[in-house]
Amino acid sequence: MAVIINASTSTGLVQSADTSGIIQFQSNGSTKATLNSSGFSYPGGALQSAFVYKQDTFVTTSTSYVDVTGLSVSITPKSASNYIVVLGAVIVSNVGDMGAVRLVRDSTPIQVGTAQSLRYSATHDMRVGYDSAVSESVTLAYRDSPGTTSPVTYKIQAGAFVSGTVRINASGGDEDQTNRGRFASTILLLEFAP
Repeated sequence: MAVIINASTSTGLVQSADTSGIIQFQSNGSTKATLNSSGFSYPGGALQSAFVYKQDTFVTTSTSYVDVTGLSVSITPKSASNYIVVLGAVIVSNVGDMGAVRLVRDSTPIQVGTAQSLRYSATHDMRVGYDSAVSESVTLAYRDSPGTTSPVTYKIQAGAFVSGTVRINASGGDEDQTNRGRFASTILLLEFAP
């Protein structure tokens, strides 16, 4: 149970005793906040956050997915019933046939389409031929339920499918020219109680 501190419009402030080590703050019998060994929480409020910000570039020619160095972030959920909101943006470019990125929790792809037959799953892909000036922003927006209180890691993987070169945080060819850019990518994790 819990120690309940209830502010009632009919009986005033009422406290019930309990030895669970949990305190619930109520208004007219409705729980508005909880204090326990994990800290203070309230419905709709983020319990914790984690963030990664990558400014340097990453390049791969792998024809399968590989981890993007420096674009991963871990969080330890306070309860197995809580969910994690993943937000962010990844700047990706491709020179060649096909490049793709995907969001992964530990080793499980999330925020991806369903693979079918020869078609792969991805959060986003690019088919831009050989235009070395092109880059795109991939939006991350996903609600995940990892179902654990062990640390979980969210990361970006990239692959140059068929052939080509995929770059993170740079335009396709990354030539040293005034019309080419360098960029930044981010992942933000927010934990919420259900």
